[in-house]
Amino acid sequence: MATTSNSAAAFESHVRELGLGELLPKMKEMGFDTYGDFGFAVSNGADSEKVESELVKPLCGENRKYAAKLRRLFAHSYTIAASETERFTSNAPEPFVRLHPAERESRRKKLAERLTGFRLEADSDPAPKLIDRCSTILATGLVRYIPWHRCPTAASELVEVPEVRALTLDPATGKLVTIDSDDSPNADVSSDLLLDLALRRRALAADISDLCSFEAMTLWHEVMKSDLLRAPPSGYSRVSYEQLRNADQRVWQIVAEKCREGCKRPTSADPTAFERHLKDAAFDLEIRLLLQPLPVGVRSSSAASSSSSSVVLSASAPQPPKDKSVDRLLDQLNTVKAQMGDLKRKFGKGSGGKSGGKGKQSGRADKRARGNAPRGLEGKNLKTPAGEPLCFGFNLGTCNAVPPGQRCSKGWHLCSEPGCGKPHSMNAFH
Repeated sequence: MATTSNSAAAFESHVRELGLGELLPKMKEMGFDTYGDFGFAVSNGADSEKVESELVKPLCGENRKYAAKLRRLFAHSYTIAASETERFTSNAPEPFVRLHPAERESRRKKLAERLTGFRLEADSDPAPKLIDRCSTILATGLVRYIPWHRCPTAASELVEVPEVRALTLDPATGKLVTIDSDDSPNADVSSDLLLDLALRRRALAADISDLCSFEAMTLWHEVMKSDLLRAPPSGYSRVSYEQLRNADQRVWQIVAEKCREGCKRPTSADPTAFERHLKDAAFDLEIRLLLQPLPVGVRSSSAASSSSSSVVLSASAPQPPKDKSVDRLLDQLNTVKAQMGDLKRKFGKGSGGKSGGKGKQSGRADKRARGNAPRGLEGKNLKTPAGEPLCFGFNLGTCNAVPPGQRCSKGWHLCSEPGCGKPHSMNAFH
């Protein structure tokens, strides 16, 4: 379990701090390698004679220089073990089950030695609070979804964040108690690379906390990425980030439904219940349906609320090829409209005197004929086949608010050239 009482690394670190490092081999030989084991080494913790006869003398013998430190270590161990035992038998709220720093670093080093292809540092180093989230899931058995933007780096937690306190109702006493709210910084997932790093940190945190192996959670992440990059059939758009997020949330919901009896390992050799159910849910039929390409112009049901998300929805795939005869007719029609606009402007400029009012009316008619398009986009497509606006500035080379193929506040960054509609600027390619 991810608790201080059962952490061998935390116990060994404390033993060395007290200057009892020479007795560690003897303690391990007697089976005392955690606070829980050492705190209950004596049948009656309040009996000083039993502490002396059953603990101090067997460990230090006639060398009394360690006697006082051993009694102190026993008192610390008993207090830690008893407090955690009390927590498991009470209904007190537990917002986080935190790994001891020594235990977290010990597990982190073991994982770093096992990894290949990248180093567990910088943008791949998960934040301690992210690890604690996974530790809490394992210890309590309550599966809580960890969103992408809640997977920050360890370096991001070095920045000072104002302490935020929250109130909650203690079910044991019926009183309001204060708890630490989750004030950790958000992760930036505004691009494909940053999202990939955030998912990697979530998998690493799950492994360090012993909730799920890095390989098992990465398998599900690779399934999502392969569906995102898969070329859609003709007439369908690529799988969007909104679909990925919905599928990711649903996978965790399925795991939560399967882990009602807890997330731990049945035996030390088996994977955790969380890991087993995650592997099954990743290939569930419902999940496969959520990750299917949608027809062009159709968006996922929750796309309307995606504006508050930190991940930008990917653009639709290039439009399916149209009949060339239809394209030629559209080009001819647009050319005629442009010529009519030129004639109207020329007629308006050539008239004098009272014709000034007529010139203004002609200009307004010309603007209506051009569909409110700026100069340079006369006769071009102003909307997508789905009826959504295109960004004029992008096609004229003046807007770079988002990458090609995505949508800014003015419209989609897709080509306005009739019959094209691809994710590039009309000004650069036509």
